[in-house]
Amino acid sequence: MAQLDLINHVNVENVPDLVHRVRRLQFFTEHLSHGISSIGKDEALTARFDQKKATHVFLEWVQHVNQQKAYADVDRRDYMVFSAGTLLTQMLMQHAIRVTPQLSTSSWEKKRLDSIVAFWPEGFIGVSYCVTVLDAIFHQEGMEPLKFQLSAYDLKAWWSFKENFDENPWIAVAFLDHFIGQHPNWSDPSIAASRPAMKLKTSTKTMMA
Repeated sequence: MAQLDLINHVNVENVPDLVHRVRRLQFFTEHLSHGISSIGKDEALTARFDQKKATHVFLEWVQHVNQQKAYADVDRRDYMVFSAGTLLTQMLMQHAIRVTPQLSTSSWEKKRLDSIVAFWPEGFIGVSYCVTVLDAIFHQEGMEPLKFQLSAYDLKAWWSFKENFDENPWIAVAFLDHFIGQHPNWSDPSIAASRPAMKLKTSTKTMMA
């Protein structure tokens, strides 16, 4: 089994208050452009964030998470994962990640992650960017770090991800949860209130009230 290096070495650790800065359009566009390009380069790909779609992706992402922002008070960490899953959904649904192999065929075929990256490079790059930013934010906030599951290394899981995504793009939220050890909400992944962690915290608070 190849070691899946989902955390990319994009320079995000030294960006102060990343959780809030990424919600500003200019920073969002510049950061995604740099991050996607960097991840692609590491995997012998030419990858870019479609600038023409940046504003639409940003607005759809911010609107959706802001509509459910009250759940940040229920479970802040889980809400951040939900926000990252929403961003992943929008990037992939809007086809905002553009990927082409570099001219060197040998490097494209022999990279350590060729089975997953070659199968769905846009999906891999989108997930890699989101978990990289999540990892940095969790570190800044002093939260429990990400715990990648075996499914994140399994090509069959990525086949299932893409197949289900083609039918329902919001399933990207659930698969991101699945890859990092969260309990996914497979039936209503676009709804924060339906997330298992949110339900658990809400019921606990109700019982204690």
